[in-house]
Amino acid sequence: MLWNELAMAFIIGLRFDFVINSYILLLPFTLFGIASFITNKIELLTKIIFIYLWFAYSIILLILCSDIPYFIQFYSRLTTASLLWINDSKYMLAMIFGEKSFIVYLIIFITLGLSATYYLIKVKRKFIASILTTNEVKNKTSYILNFLIFTAFALILIFGIRGRLGRKSPIRTGSAYFCSNQTLNKLALNPAFTFFHSLITDLKSNKRTNFMSTEKAIKLSSMFLNLKNNDSASLAIKNKWDSLYGKKPVRNNIVIVIMESMGSFKLGKYNGSNNLCPNLNRIIQESIYFDNIYTAGIHTFNGIYSTLFSNPSKFKLQPLEEYLNEAQYGIAQTLKNNGYTTMYFTTHDPEFDNVSGFLKANSYDKIYSENDYPSNWVLSNNGIPDDKLFEYAIPILNNINKNGNMFFAAFMTGSDHKPYILPKGIGFKPKSKELDKQITEYADWSIGRFLEKASKETWYKNTTFVFIADHGVNLGHTYDMPLSYHRSPLIIYTPSANLIHDTLYNLGGQIDAVPTVLGLLNIEYINKTLGVNLFKINRPFMYFCDDEKAACIDKEYYLIIRPENKETLYRYKNLKTDNFIDSFPFKVDSMKEYTYSMMQLMESKRIKKQFHLQAIH
Repeated sequence: MLWNELAMAFIIGLRFDFVINSYILLLPFTLFGIASFITNKIELLTKIIFIYLWFAYSIILLILCSDIPYFIQFYSRLTTASLLWINDSKYMLAMIFGEKSFIVYLIIFITLGLSATYYLIKVKRKFIASILTTNEVKNKTSYILNFLIFTAFALILIFGIRGRLGRKSPIRTGSAYFCSNQTLNKLALNPAFTFFHSLITDLKSNKRTNFMSTEKAIKLSSMFLNLKNNDSASLAIKNKWDSLYGKKPVRNNIVIVIMESMGSFKLGKYNGSNNLCPNLNRIIQESIYFDNIYTAGIHTFNGIYSTLFSNPSKFKLQPLEEYLNEAQYGIAQTLKNNGYTTMYFTTHDPEFDNVSGFLKANSYDKIYSENDYPSNWVLSNNGIPDDKLFEYAIPILNNINKNGNMFFAAFMTGSDHKPYILPKGIGFKPKSKELDKQITEYADWSIGRFLEKASKETWYKNTTFVFIADHGVNLGHTYDMPLSYHRSPLIIYTPSANLIHDTLYNLGGQIDAVPTVLGLLNIEYINKTLGVNLFKINRPFMYFCDDEKAACIDKEYYLIIRPENKETLYRYKNLKTDNFIDSFPFKVDSMKEYTYSMMQLMESKRIKKQFHLQAIH
């Protein structure tokens, strides 16, 4: 069966390859065809066309070579989403040349490019030579023959561009989805096709979401989010907390650590690697741990925005740039209004992803970055290693505490991101042999070391620490939106309340982290976001996006919504691939309504359903 599916993927792949080649060859074929009816002296035209072919196929070759590492990283064929960082080209080039595996693909591109150039030059010389030695006398018969050949090849190219014989529609990306094996479906696609298709879509689109009216979105979201939490475990935790601290606002410092690529699979859950994160797993045993949390997107900018501003992601949109001039209601503003000093720590360039400008525009007093750290700490374009990030921060937090001020500190770690660089001479000894696992061990070790050092400071017991991933990683877990990329730990650790700990299974998202923490601490504010307090609101579903697709999940089913209505519904507990899309139409409709209403509200910016935390505590 597998060999049959491989053969089918290969055949479909040939169709997509033929489409790309037909588009490229259409222009030279047309010019040569017209010229053949006029003159035999087409040497100059031949040279121009071969320059065009060299340029066109060089671009295609670059796309093909770039697609391999992109697919490995994101489990998706290349699209214009790869250009989201084009404004940070210096950083991206540093990352490419800093990662050895990327250089391999660059060498492959250069080698194949030079070989193709050599081949084209030889073909061009032979072609021109054949033209010069041909002295065909034009007559009625030759014109008829030329016309027949021209017509035949024109029809071939036209059908080649369409990719299929069906009258209603040409070939589309959805044409590649022929089986339940998503890897084979994706392998059938040509990355040049997916890239240029997404480019055309981007040019036609104004980036607005029009799934439904704003009024309908508000009505549906009110229905979906106005659900009281009847989970006895979460209610018990909140009651224990209120018994310990009372129901008045708790004046705790808040530290949020957004952990680079630290999805739940890395903690050994859901068949992930074991023993990579002993420190985080130990912290979980002393914390309030939400086990069923999903990240809003697959990029770090999604993680920063959705965690700190409690709103979801949209298709292929960089929120830190798109929403720069729009007022945001995040945790920093709330805590600043309550007298907190607010700050953000990153390992590298503060301008990357427009982080610094966006946060400064939204109530962050200070951004600490590569510009502030000792230059000898900087190891790569990812800046300083994680342990140095935390080491630098502790004296700053001490000074704020000495002045009698409360603080909110957000950290964005960076070591668990390519190019991986393990710092030396720090006492860290990895157990794994593979570098990608060693770096995860190091990231976990850095967090353990941070808490160990912080425990010696006076502010430690008066602080609530939150640990969450910006996103996970592609670990090849079956689906074309891998759960390993979206499932995240949410750890709420308060040393002074270490007897209050449990694992909760409420369905929630990265966007719920802040409302849940503020609700736990009884800090009053008006919630103008799509995040909810998981101690009070019971989400029926959670939705999230990658660049091209959306997904909705509940405690049993996982719906993936792809372009061109290629939808699948899975029972995901054991990563099964049976498609139940036709078996549960009401379930599918509810999940799609939930997803589209949330996305439409995100577009409209008119969130009328506002939760006043004092009223729902």
